[in-house]
Amino acid sequence: MAYMKASTRCEVCKGITYAKLGGPHALVDSGDSASSSGSQAGKVSLDDASRSLPSRDASISPPATFPSDGSINTTTESLDGLQEALFQTLLRARAPKTYYTIGSYNYLEKSAQAGCDVCQNILQGLMQRATNTKYLDQLKAIKTVKIHLDEEDNLLVQCETEDGFLKFNDLEANIIKLHDLEDVTDLAHEKSQSLTSTGAEVKGKAPRSTHDNRMLIAKNWLMGCLQNHPKCTQKSGELPTLPTRVLDVGPIDQEAPLKSQLLMSNGRRSNYLTLSHCWGGSVHTLALSGGNLGKMLAGINDSQMPKTFRDAIMITRQLGQRYLWIDSLCIIQPMAGDNEDWRKEGVKMGDIYQNSLCTIAASSASNSAGGCLFGNPGSGTANRPCLLFPEPVERDVSGFKSMILNQKAVWSPVLIPSHPSWLNVVENAPLSQRAWVFQERILPPRILHCSLQGFFWECTKSRASEFEPHGCPKDWEYRDREIGDSRWRRLVEQYAQKNLTFENDRLAALAGLAQTIQNIVGDMYLFGHWQSSLLKSLLWFRVETPGTPLPIDKRTIAPSWSWASMPGEIKFTPLDTDDYPSRDLEKYVFKASIEEVSEDHLKIRGRLRIGGEEMPPIFLIRWTADEYWTGYLPGISKDLGQLGAIGRCDPDHPSPSANNTGNSSPRPSDRDSIHLIVDGEANPDFAGSPMCFLQILSSANNELALAEARHEGLVLIPVADEPFRGRFRRVGFFRSKMWELFDDDHMENAWTVI
Repeated sequence: MAYMKASTRCEVCKGITYAKLGGPHALVDSGDSASSSGSQAGKVSLDDASRSLPSRDASISPPATFPSDGSINTTTESLDGLQEALFQTLLRARAPKTYYTIGSYNYLEKSAQAGCDVCQNILQGLMQRATNTKYLDQLKAIKTVKIHLDEEDNLLVQCETEDGFLKFNDLEANIIKLHDLEDVTDLAHEKSQSLTSTGAEVKGKAPRSTHDNRMLIAKNWLMGCLQNHPKCTQKSGELPTLPTRVLDVGPIDQEAPLKSQLLMSNGRRSNYLTLSHCWGGSVHTLALSGGNLGKMLAGINDSQMPKTFRDAIMITRQLGQRYLWIDSLCIIQPMAGDNEDWRKEGVKMGDIYQNSLCTIAASSASNSAGGCLFGNPGSGTANRPCLLFPEPVERDVSGFKSMILNQKAVWSPVLIPSHPSWLNVVENAPLSQRAWVFQERILPPRILHCSLQGFFWECTKSRASEFEPHGCPKDWEYRDREIGDSRWRRLVEQYAQKNLTFENDRLAALAGLAQTIQNIVGDMYLFGHWQSSLLKSLLWFRVETPGTPLPIDKRTIAPSWSWASMPGEIKFTPLDTDDYPSRDLEKYVFKASIEEVSEDHLKIRGRLRIGGEEMPPIFLIRWTADEYWTGYLPGISKDLGQLGAIGRCDPDHPSPSANNTGNSSPRPSDRDSIHLIVDGEANPDFAGSPMCFLQILSSANNELALAEARHEGLVLIPVADEPFRGRFRRVGFFRSKMWELFDDDHMENAWTVI
């Protein structure tokens, strides 16, 4: 370790010791402190130093040198004699569980920018969780940053505001995993430079790029995809036709102009980029209208545009492209009842995104003022690994937990800059939560996600980030532009989780994607379903979202059999090996068929069982997404309300969320009952209507896994309480393991579902 140099530290971090962090293991006593603290140890008495130990549960304050004005003073000197002696003495005591105070967030940020290695890594640990601009406001509200070392060799970072502690996944501390020096690759060793001066990496990890080469990385991603990914490139080989209107950001070979110009393309062919962004309500003020069309055709000063648009224009120029399409600037927005241009151009949006060279996604911005390029906290710092303590720590590792964790008696903990997760940054960004931009994630061949963390890349063959520019190996699924039955069902499940300001837009926000698919495959699109796979996709059910009440069953935008008829998250029952949980096609057979399809109803032929005195017990159940994905069947272990034998829809009945059976008799066997998942709270208009069970599929054999059902189908109620007229509306989904639930005595007919 002789080649190692001291870390660059601010005056606060210079005083960090193992015991001050609440180190949980006592140092192995190796004799007098003078032998272990160096030649300077004689300058202080160990007894005097021991009197400086903090009391249990005390919060250690920064040393007296902490600058009250927030200014930063860095040093590369090692600890002086007094600090060395105190350091060794503190290690011999069984350290109290304390938090060491770094200072305010303002101090942490300034110290990181001034070069303190410890502050840089703590700041980066906080910043890697940033997915939206609101998080930055939370960081700036931090009054005190404290750190603590736990028994599992994690550094805990606690951030206190006036309103309490900042939460990290429901925890009151951010967890930073420490690495031992022996497990760290010193990339600078061969050049005889220090670990902290040029950086190091955990084996297999690439060092983080700097802000200056960000656009170069993006260009390399784009060129690499164009040259090496045939599936991402247009099959025709021709340049795409430009949308009706595009922004001309200026000639590629000339100095960047100060303004852009709205251009009527008139069928011109060229590559172009698109922007995907959140409008942000009233914040969004610049939009194309019939009144300003002439002015925009003459030119738009970049300074007049919101930050998101300005940044997108800059990225377009730096990627070597001339044309950019922004929906609000290239489509005349519906104002004062003038919807003609929107009706004509809105249906083309799917094709516009699909044919673009790349989409710029303003992922972290909640509105058009948010931007695509961020000078985020820590972005100007050269984050690099550093030793947490100036000398190796000797500690007692004879305990059981230490042996389980394989902790070392002589330990040199290293802080390593953490890499933001691709999935966390992209999937949890504000842009990804909006239903209207869902199709903008599916259709483009390439997406450049612009986040607070930097650039993230996505195409059909790879995912990458500035931190892992050659690809993110932990991401297991890439974007698939081929959309079949199973793929569509998964897309709908994802889409149903997104946010809509107006629920009536539930189908409209997906129309562009549907139109593009329809143009390719020629199938008929029916209220979120495809005619060729309609019977399969009827088997959907609501997924419970904790804290969100069930909506009243009032359907206006789609027929009751469509998943789009009700708000909220939904899942489809698994039907093939590509679904999760997977299901073999040989395990089930369809017992129903579609006889007629129209815009307002379906006619389904199958067996119908009408609720009555001889019905088995019916239990209302709810699935959360976690329960469904783990194969957990709540009907087995938790009762959410028994409807009883009659099986009538009654709004006065105990709520499905009531944790009771509604019956004092013992709970019937899971194989002797029906599990019902309702689409919504019972509408009072349906009171007293008998529930009817339409069989859609059945198990092909007698062998069932724990979470599998023998029968699955739709729960219907008659439109006019006259089942034999054959007109029904859907109110839920059912599953049952009862083999005899349906037999030849139950009516098989063609039933109309509206």
